[in-house]
Amino acid sequence: MTEVIKPLHRMKEEERGVVFSIEGGHMLITRLGAMGLRPGVPVRLVCAQPARGPVVVEVLGRMRIALGRGVARKVLVKMEKGI
Repeated sequence: MTEVIKPLHRMKEEERGVVFSIEGGHMLITRLGAMGLRPGVPVRLVCAQPARGPVVVEVLGRMRIALGRGVARKVLVKMEKGI
C-alpha cells in the first residue's frame, strides 16, 4: 500500500481519507478544528459542486460540513491506494 496525499477539493465523491494537515494560519486551523476537522480525523467527500461551488464533507462519520473551495484547497487528506 502506498500513501497518497491530496487536497480535499481534489477528492472524488465517496472517497475516504484521513486529514493529514491543514495549510493555513492559526485562525483557519482553529475554525476548522471547532467544526471537528483536524489532523487525524477521518473524512468522506459527500459531494462537490461543479466549477466553484462548495464541497460537502462528512467528518467522523456523523456530521456534514460545507467548505468553500479555497478552504478545501488547504486541507490535505491522506488516502491509501493499492499498488
